[in-house]
Amino acid sequence: MTILLTQSYNHMKTCSKCHFPKPLTEYSKDRGKKDGLHSRCKLCNRAVVTAWQKTPRGKAMHAANADRWQCAPENKASHAIAVNRYQKTARGKAKLRAAWARYNACKIQRTPPWITSEQLSEIESFYKRAKELELQTNTPMHVDHIVPLQGETVSGLHVPWNLQVISAPLNWSKGNRF
Repeated sequence: MTILLTQSYNHMKTCSKCHFPKPLTEYSKDRGKKDGLHSRCKLCNRAVVTAWQKTPRGKAMHAANADRWQCAPENKASHAIAVNRYQKTARGKAKLRAAWARYNACKIQRTPPWITSEQLSEIESFYKRAKELELQTNTPMHVDHIVPLQGETVSGLHVPWNLQVISAPLNWSKGNRF
């Protein structure tokens, strides 16, 4: 108890990684520590965690934990609610807009200059067909790229022969895979 009082009086703590004194608000909570705060500041801790997640073991464990948590039936609804709530915040809206802008810029870059106006109208017809099917079947439909625009191994083009209309859940489960 005296340690917490001493630290709240000082309002500073030195990070064990960067060795800079920082305000207590720059540290995550850790009930295992005497002072109740993590020994590394949030910035240094994020760097350590990010570096670990880039290792093969870290990648595998991070993916397994994320899949296990998000795919569990009891967590799917709460995860969707949390994502929806985040996307309504200013930061979430900005991230979503940035993601859509990145996607649209990529789509523009992946549309070849040699494509004809008939082929462009054919691309538009895919989007119209998706809207019509959505209204008829009452299920969300997406225009999907068969070969992803930003795939890890291959990258497709935004052309009519690389498009298909599929249901939204099927597109989400397919992800960015070929």
